[in-house]
Amino acid sequence: MRKFVGEPLTRNQVKELFFVIHNGITEEERNNAKWIIAYSYEKPLYYECIDVLKLFRKKIDEYELNGIVDEWLNVLFEKAETYDPNHSSGATLYTYARKELKKTFFKKTNPGMTETQIRNYNKIHTAKKHYELIHKRQWIQTEDSLIELSNICGLSVKVITKTIELKHQLNKRIVSLEAPENKRSSTSLGDHIEDKRQVLEIQFENQLYRNVLNSLKGMDKIIFDTWVDMENNRLISEREGVRLLEEMNITNIGRGTLNKYRKELQTELWSRMNDKQYYFTA
Repeated sequence: MRKFVGEPLTRNQVKELFFVIHNGITEEERNNAKWIIAYSYEKPLYYECIDVLKLFRKKIDEYELNGIVDEWLNVLFEKAETYDPNHSSGATLYTYARKELKKTFFKKTNPGMTETQIRNYNKIHTAKKHYELIHKRQWIQTEDSLIELSNICGLSVKVITKTIELKHQLNKRIVSLEAPENKRSSTSLGDHIEDKRQVLEIQFENQLYRNVLNSLKGMDKIIFDTWVDMENNRLISEREGVRLLEEMNITNIGRGTLNKYRKELQTELWSRMNDKQYYFTA
């Protein structure tokens, strides 16, 4: 468990430190102010990293976890130079640096991949989740499922196939480097256990998807029904979604607002997927 150094800061304290960053006499004084602000986010960064790792089913040790958090703290330190706490948006440094934090995370957890390949892989990962919500089962690579994934994420089947193959090769290389030398040839039992585990995971996740979807009520249910066509296994466009809402006499939601609601609902769905209260719901 990481020992946290930083302490949360009030907005006024942040403004005082940013005054030092831009008006401090010495570089040491300015850098100290940057580090104090960066480390004020240390604890939420640590726990967010754990949540994201769970979401993407990545397993790393405490040393690697702390390495990612340290990289994120460096990002906050660098972004503190251009951040303005008095901006009308009222965004925190944490929010301001969000894009860079996300980019750093995927670079650290996907070694051997370029930025474009990582971006494509993230699109594919999100598309797989959409596919699984529609079909209520785990995505398995077939010719038809690749075409459907291509339609969802906007990448060609060729790019999707190459990106998935590259990711598998990199994962195998990492596993082979970590495996003990005298056990690399004895994999039959391990493979059998892994296959059984994957079957159980698929069964568990299918039930979990049903529990989460059944938990949707009110406006969340309406937004989902005008976003995912469960009967025909497809995603509904924003234009068609607005038309469906109008048929329900909901006329105050345009395409931009609908897109915002869909993103919020997507975040909520993934949050519920990690919420234990839905694991054993009938």
